[in-house]
Parts: sequence; C-alpha cells; structure tokens
Amino acid sequence: MAVLMVQVGARPQAPPPDDEHIERAGQITIIEWYHAAITAVTSGGVISSCNSAGAELYGCNPREIIGKAADILIPPERRPVEAAFLQRVLDGDVVQDYLTDRLRRDGTTVAVSVAISRLVDSAGAVQGTVTVARPVNLKSAPPMGRAAIRAS
Repeated sequence: MAVLMVQVGARPQAPPPDDEHIERAGQITIIEWYHAAITAVTSGGVISSCNSAGAELYGCNPREIIGKAADILIPPERRPVEAAFLQRVLDGDVVQDYLTDRLRRDGTTVAVSVAISRLVDSAGAVQGTVTVARPVNLKSAPPMGRAAIRAS
C-alpha cells in the first residue's frame, strides 16, 4: 500500500511535539496500516488495542474485543500453552514465529504464526504484551510444517 501526502495550504504553527509524541504517533500509524494482526494486551490479560488487520483476521470489529479477556482469541485447548508463553514474555523473553491457532468470532480457527513481545512504558515498566499474528496457509505449507502447527 502506498500513501501520498500533499500539503494543500499553510497550516497554523503549533509548538513542536516532543520526541515521545512523535514516536507514539508513528507507532499508531504503523500499527493501524500494518498488514499483520497486532493486538495489545494488558498485564492483566485484557485486550487494550487491535488494528484493522486483527479485526479482519478475527472476524470482528475492534470495539467488540477491546476490553475483553485475551483468551477469547485462543482455542480452549491451547490456553495453558499460551499462558506459559505469555509468562515467558512478561519475564523478558521474546516469542517469535510460534505456530498456533486463533479463534475467530464465528468460532472457527485460523492457523497463524505469532510473535509476542513485552509492552513497556517510558520508564521501562511492563504494561502487557503485543502480539503480531500472521495467517498461515496450511495447504501451501510443507507436510512437516503442517504437522508442527497441529502438534504445537
């Protein structure tokens, strides 16, 4: 996707934003327009943010899942394994390319590759986790890859 920005007139001068404001604005734009599903979850396990790709992947409007327990996106049989991964992440590890399933609003599952990392504030305190999920096409995955997804 390409974005074209054009300035059409003089804008009123505002005080320059601080570095944190600039960084945060860039993150919000990247998250919203990124092609993978990005979900932020508080350290208490509540979904605090979901981008449009996440809404598409999970088959819902972000407002339908924000404020809900994150395990609504995880098949019940996967929840103990996911809880262990989340604890590892909160303890400082980063989970990358973890193959698993996610639940859609209609109850069907979708195979995904997941990366999970900690979400920290400007003071370095852990506020929760950020999950990036990308759909995996099981039909095009090699047989060993399909087995690994189903076994994990």
